[in-house]
Parts: sequence; structure tokens; C-alpha cells
Amino acid sequence: MFKTLLKLTINNSLWIKNHSKTIINPLLSIRTLTFSAEHDELRKTCNRIIEKDVNPFVDEWEARGMFPAHEVFKKFANAGLFGITRDPEYNGQGLDYSFSVAFFEELANINCGGIPTALMVHTDMALPALVNYGSDELKREFLAPSLTGDYVACVGVSEPSGGSDVAALRSNARRDGDDLIINGSKMWITNGAQADWMCMLVNTSHGPVHKNKSLVCVPLKSPGVTVAKKINKIGLRCSDTAEIYFDNVRVPYRNIIGEEGLGFMYQMLQFQDERICASISTTSGMFRAIQETIDYCRQRMTFDQPLINNQYIHFRLAELQSEVECLKSLNYRAVDEMMNGENVTYLASIAKLKAGRLSREVIDSCLQYYGGMGFTEDLLIGRAYRDNRAMSIAGGTDEIMLGIICNLMVSNNNFNKNYHYHPKNNNIMDRNNLHEQMIQYGHHANKHEFDRLKNPLKSTFIHGPSSIRQSNYGGHPLEQMEKTRLAREEYRDLQILRSVQGIQAPLRQLSERKAASNVGRLPFLRSSNLMSDVLMGHDELIMPENIFDQPNEYCEVNLPPHMVMERKLNIL
Repeated sequence: MFKTLLKLTINNSLWIKNHSKTIINPLLSIRTLTFSAEHDELRKTCNRIIEKDVNPFVDEWEARGMFPAHEVFKKFANAGLFGITRDPEYNGQGLDYSFSVAFFEELANINCGGIPTALMVHTDMALPALVNYGSDELKREFLAPSLTGDYVACVGVSEPSGGSDVAALRSNARRDGDDLIINGSKMWITNGAQADWMCMLVNTSHGPVHKNKSLVCVPLKSPGVTVAKKINKIGLRCSDTAEIYFDNVRVPYRNIIGEEGLGFMYQMLQFQDERICASISTTSGMFRAIQETIDYCRQRMTFDQPLINNQYIHFRLAELQSEVECLKSLNYRAVDEMMNGENVTYLASIAKLKAGRLSREVIDSCLQYYGGMGFTEDLLIGRAYRDNRAMSIAGGTDEIMLGIICNLMVSNNNFNKNYHYHPKNNNIMDRNNLHEQMIQYGHHANKHEFDRLKNPLKSTFIHGPSSIRQSNYGGHPLEQMEKTRLAREEYRDLQILRSVQGIQAPLRQLSERKAASNVGRLPFLRSSNLMSDVLMGHDELIMPENIFDQPNEYCEVNLPPHMVMERKLNIL
């Protein structure tokens, strides 16, 4: 039975249906990520393109400082390597994420870091939000041609004034009738000099910084768009990186992805795709660097024997290989959980951090064993030394990753358990109906609110703490974010009330204050930090019976009417 189950994947909906009542924790179930002959064929296809249409020209493109993105992208797209997990209706392949993993790993066979970076920016950094939340019209206009290689996409978040502090960006879009008028600038835009459109994060209102941003599809051939300059980098040289200015650029209002004001959260989710695919490709590149170093040390003779015979060298390479194998396992675990519908912010952040730091260590150590030749432009190890340095900067610096990891660790009392399940609700199929969920939690929303919650998404709840993402490999219940926000705000009100009135009794005693009408029964958060709760995507939001003495027990608290907050779709 176990061997049979081992071959099943998350796409096997019949198996999920038949076994949903017995699964308590998907993390303890079978491994989802498995490779088959089909994955091998994808790898071979990818490598044929790399060997024929990419690697022979890499040196020329590196010297030029740019590769022909439209031409190269078209080669990969024609082979079905773009949109691997995307809907076939928009020229995708409709496969699960394991095929994307195989694709990312093979990109490390390209003899530079710039082209893999450009490819992944296009497929898994600029497109996820559009895939998950974009309207059908937007998908047909921007997604479909991007998956055929006719369009080159880029993502615009960082600005000249800063990159890591996403909430502080200054670019803005003002509504004018049925249009948006965009002003501002974006910095460090990969594919920026050649891109046809940008997934751009801009301020669309003057509200709180986490609620006033939207993602907008901006055609870069629009009047008012100026590619100011192509930035000269010390690495990733053939990948064009540009600074782009927007001066009264007019785009249709319908180009907003999903709902206005949710752009910050959409981008936070989009970052997880970026960090996982970057870690996977970087890990594969480290394996390649170690193997090529072994081959070189076998051929290089010193003191009448191959260099590899030096015990220090082959021990050091063994140490590095062990570290990279561990990172590979972490990547696969993150993919497993993502394919099971889990939120992977924690694991993606660790993988990104470890990949950036370990790649510097691996490449530096390998270069050392090449001696003087490693310090030249003649060998790939020197190029890898330059290119890999960006891994700890782009897509979230090491310091930002550490902040996210610490935040999730400190804010979750049950952190070591990672995932906590409500013992009364283990059935996937019983939890697929949003309205039943709202009734269960006493969240009696009016029809307008219900429609606003449901319309942006066409997904079902996945068992366990749900991922706040939607794709072919998992659900993304935005509704859970709303319940998270409401619970957090009401919990804060309770804390304020306790502070003002000097109440030190368990929260349960507050239920004695309830009125007979309009009483809501809401689950409560276990974390002390709102952002981490939203990013963790808890499905069962519960508060212990006594938050001081009994952290592992469950309790639902009745809220008096004056504490029921205005319910509108604000995530943070």
C-alpha cells in the first residue's frame, strides 16, 4: 500500500477525495515531489535548447552586456517550457510544480547566471500574481503572449529611493475616469531594457502603506515610459537591468491585478515563488561547480600527482557537497508543502538565505582550487564567482530573510510544532464551502461582503493551515486572510479592554459581557504579529482557553456587539 501511495501526486483528486477523512496532517503524509520519465524528457528538452541555442553564444552576449530575450524566450516557449504549471487556456501546460523544479534545476547548465535569472523573472516572478488573481481579460492580453514567448515580462518593485522597504515605495497611480495615470520610477528591473510589459507595484490611494498599493500591468511601449539607462553590473552581465521612469503614463483601470489595495499582499506572495525557484536553480549550480572542480582537480597535476589526491581538497569538496545536499532537501521540502497547499514563507526564506550564503562559500572554495586560472575570464568558475554574489541581494537581501525568519519564530508560541490543527475539523471536503465556513465561525457577512470575498478567487480550501496562494498545485483562500484580520483586530480590542479595566482573568471570562444579539463567534490568532499570521496563512485560527497557562487548549470567545469591527476587505 505504501509503495502505491508513494507514486501518487497532489493532482490525483480521486485519491484525495477517498482519503480526505483520514488525513490529519499533510506534512506527515506521503511525499508529493517525485520525478518520473516525463520529468527526464523535460530535462532533456531543456538541455537540448541550452546546448544548441544558448551556450554557444553566451560569451558573445556577456561581452555585449545583453542577450536577445525575445529570441531566446521563444525557443524555450516553443518547447513548452514556459507556463509549465499554468492553465492550458492561456497557453500553459497544466502540469504540477515538480516539472517546474526540473526546469529550474536544468537552467543551471547555462554557462552564465544572467539568462537563468531573466528566464525565472519572466516565468515565476512577474507572472504569479497575474495567474492567481488577474481577470480573464488581463490574462489573455498579458499572460497568454508571455507564455508563448511573444512578450517579455518584468516586475517593478524596487525604486531609486530603496528596495527592501517595499511599503515605502513612492510610485503612484491616480484614477482618471476609466484610466490610471502613473508617475514614478523603478530601479534594478531585470529584463527592463527589452520587456514588453511590467507587473508594477504602485500606490493607488493615500491610505495605510500596507493597504494602499496595487499591482498593475503596464505596457512598456506606452507614451511616457522611458528606459533611462541600462545598469552596468559586476555580474549577471548578459541580463539587462534597467532604471525606468513613468511620466503621466495612462493605462486602463482594468489593468489592476485582482482588487485595488491588495497589491502589497499579492507581491509578498509573489516573492515566495521567486525565492523558491531562485534557491532551486542556485543549488543546482552549486552541484555543477563542485563537479567541474572535481574534474579539473583530477586533470591538474601538482607534485607528480593529481590535485584531487590532496586530502584537504577532497575532504573540503565532500563538506561542500554535504551542505548542498542539505539545501536541496530543504528546497524539496518547501516544494512538497507548496504542492500540498501549505504556506511556505518560512521555508522559502530559509532556502533563499542559505542558497545565497552557501553559494558564496561553495564558489569561492572551488575557485581557490583552480589557482590563478580561477581568477581569469577564461573559466566559468570566475563568471560564477561574479554572478552568484547577487543571490544574497536580489529578491530579498540576507538581512530581510533573517528578519522574516526571526519574526515567524518569535511570534508563534507553537513554532516547533509549526502547524497546529483543530481536532474537530479534519475533512477537506467539508471545508470547501465559504458560506459554511462563515456560518461555522459566526461570521455572518452580508451578500456584498460575501461576493467581494469570493469573487477574486476560484479555489477551494486545502486541508491544514492554508497557503495564501493560488496555483495549479494548491489553493489560496483569500477569505482566510479576512478572518485573520478580523480576529486580530478583535483580539487587539480585547487586549485594550483588559488593560483599561485591569482585567487579568482568562479571555473566556470576557464572554460574560456578551449581549443577546449580534454576537460573533470568531477563532483567534496564536501569534503576536499580524504580518506573520497573514503570511503563515493559518486555516484554524484559535486562541487557548487561558493564553497564560494553557497554550495547547482550544477556546472560542464570544464577542460583545460593540467589539464587532466594521467588516471590509482590508487584509492588514
